[in-house]
Amino acid sequence: GHLASTAPGCCPPQPLNTAFNGSSDGWASAPAKNGFDWHYKEMANAKSAPGALHFGNADGSPITIPAGPVVTTLVVADGPSVLLLPGKDATLTMQVWLDMTVGFNATAQLRVYTIHNGVEVTLLTVQAAQAKSGWTPFTIDLSPAAGSALPLKFEAKFVSSQFAALSGTGFYVDDVQVNSNCAPKKCTTGANCANGGFGCIAGSCTNGECGYSNGCCGGDSECNDGNVCTADKCIGGKCQFAAIAGCCV
Repeated sequence: GHLASTAPGCCPPQPLNTAFNGSSDGWASAPAKNGFDWHYKEMANAKSAPGALHFGNADGSPITIPAGPVVTTLVVADGPSVLLLPGKDATLTMQVWLDMTVGFNATAQLRVYTIHNGVEVTLLTVQAAQAKSGWTPFTIDLSPAAGSALPLKFEAKFVSSQFAALSGTGFYVDDVQVNSNCAPKKCTTGANCANGGFGCIAGSCTNGECGYSNGCCGGDSECNDGNVCTADKCIGGKCQFAAIAGCCV
């Protein structure tokens, strides 16, 4: 499976290794929009044969979105949830190829994101121009979220323009991996321990190792201001205490 074992002393160095060898490997597309969705596709030039995860026409035919009224296509592929062990480093790597030609004011974008403490966190945003010429590697540090189970999600976005068209064969993703050295992330200064967009997390460098603290709530039970006249709620990872009308003690 994709979940790292939490048995004492056990730290798998690669809790996720998705090469799309013959299937979508558990990645599930939201319903197609404007004829496009995520699916497995065999291709001779996959980064690792025989195929990759593809966003575009299901039959692999070329995409042509003409200039004209602005049309937005946004479809998400839901991936596995990966458990990151407490106090251990973790890195997400993937190969991306965005085979799209994009005109002025049009958009062809891949966003990789997750949910942490109930809050959506963008891990990576790639525009077509950054990965148009072939397979391009990307690396994301997940160490700040150690101890969390992170669902991985790919969001494909096409936006046509009044002045320019979009064309190509679509987006391709291959060799999605999460790797760990099974040790705390090394550092020389606090800058090496940035929170990586995980807004609830604060990092610090102590004795050459990164340490991270979570300043957000994960549920209502973690919020208590000791006041019986407030409703204690965890909203977006932050505790909120709303006055209860008519309450008095």
